[in-house]
Amino acid sequence: MVATALVSTLTAGQAAQPKPADAGTDTYTEQEISFTSAGLKIPGTLCLPSAPPKGKPPIVVLVQGSGPHDRDETVGAKKPFADLAHGLAAHGIATLRYDKRTVLEKPSNMDVVTMKWEVEDDAVAALEYARRVARADSTKVFLLGHSLGAMLAPFIAAEPGATPLAGLIMLASPARPHLGYVDDQIRAMLQSEKKSDAEISATIEKQHQLISDIEAGKLPPNQVLQGAPVHYLREMIALDPAAKLRQESIPALVLQGGKDAQVFEPDFNLLKEALATRHIAGDESKLFPELSHMFMTVAPGETGMAVYLRPGQVAPEVIETIARWIHAR
Repeated sequence: MVATALVSTLTAGQAAQPKPADAGTDTYTEQEISFTSAGLKIPGTLCLPSAPPKGKPPIVVLVQGSGPHDRDETVGAKKPFADLAHGLAAHGIATLRYDKRTVLEKPSNMDVVTMKWEVEDDAVAALEYARRVARADSTKVFLLGHSLGAMLAPFIAAEPGATPLAGLIMLASPARPHLGYVDDQIRAMLQSEKKSDAEISATIEKQHQLISDIEAGKLPPNQVLQGAPVHYLREMIALDPAAKLRQESIPALVLQGGKDAQVFEPDFNLLKEALATRHIAGDESKLFPELSHMFMTVAPGETGMAVYLRPGQVAPEVIETIARWIHAR
């Protein structure tokens, strides 16, 4: 069991059905766009406020979590990136969201499956596209990452040639080394299945041994575990977003849900501590005690996949927090 909630199959999934060009409401208009990244045409949606404040609006590029996600980051009945795009538009902020490479193509072979292939190259290309949007402010480009996208946000910002950013927004970012957050994932999942303490401990012990074997190079690099090759998992294990965040000077907003069953408060605290060492104006962190991994309200007693499958929307206070922070930059 490796990062059970964060690593999913890398085979191509199903892209969202695009809306007609210039579809809109009283608060936003949406336009189908595309950009090229690493030889692949990436389709996406540009969402613009219908009535932007004086001047051009800031623009935010949205980067999904791991596995095959469409531009809305659809999971069951939930579409958190559509919620964010439409909610931010109501606050006078433009967004760009796009289908992830993993819903558009199958990897030619497992050698190509890396963080750079899955996320980073396309995010850099999306940021450059956003910078060139004539109806948005090219000096106020922001990157918002969720889950793995948040974990990689400081690394994307530091990519050679990446568009200069006005800020990073990290939603539910794992931060503990050696995939330490997976222990809590396993514990939460097995407790919801009424497993005994002994069964939980045994599963966690097996997880630790597997991580140790991956780090030590004891497994073939292209062996696939839960949809991802071992060399990809080794790369993920080595990520240290808190350390990378300390090295960067871009203002950052770090948000976490208190009822998240995939990423947990110790991860949030590591990032919060990293911000505290930087002394950068604009750095901010906030925990929403009652919200899930998708920043939606969790019903009383709701656990497991039910949290994802029930319809819901990103909580207004999350959108308001992000919008206020962006407008203050």
